[in-house]
Amino acid sequence: MQGGQDFIAPPEKSETLARELGDRATRVVIDRAGHALIPEQPAAVATATVAFLRKH
Repeated sequence: MQGGQDFIAPPEKSETLARELGDRATRVVIDRAGHALIPEQPAAVATATVAFLRKH
C-alpha cells in the first residue's frame, strides 16, 4: 500500500517491485496521499486493508 503522491518512496518503485514479485505481492496505490497515507487517507487505507484480509 502506497500513497499516489509519495515523494519519499515514489509509486514507480513499488510498481517495479510488484512486477518482480508477481502474484506474491498485492499493490494498492492510495490517491491523494503521500508517504503518511494512513493519517492522510484513513478510510481508503481501511478499505484496502479489509479487502486484502478478506482475500487472504
